[in-house]
Amino acid sequence: MNKLIFQIGILGFCISAVVFGSSGATLLEIVSRSFLVFVGIVLAFVVVLIVSSAMIENNEKHQQPKNDADVKPPTTAQQHQ
Repeated sequence: MNKLIFQIGILGFCISAVVFGSSGATLLEIVSRSFLVFVGIVLAFVVVLIVSSAMIENNEKHQQPKNDADVKPPTTAQQHQ
């Protein structure tokens, strides 16, 4: 997953470098703005992944049975296998 996020960030860096380069900016401006775009993309993806994994984990906790009365005992056919 880390490689995918990094590669998407690099793609954003390259695209923004082309866009900023076509506007006639200096090399330092192009690289610095493109780097900011790279950092923004990577941070946005990391935040989205952290929030979504926390939501999934929280959802799985709520779906587990709360006590042993909710758990059904296995049938006799399942016990002998």
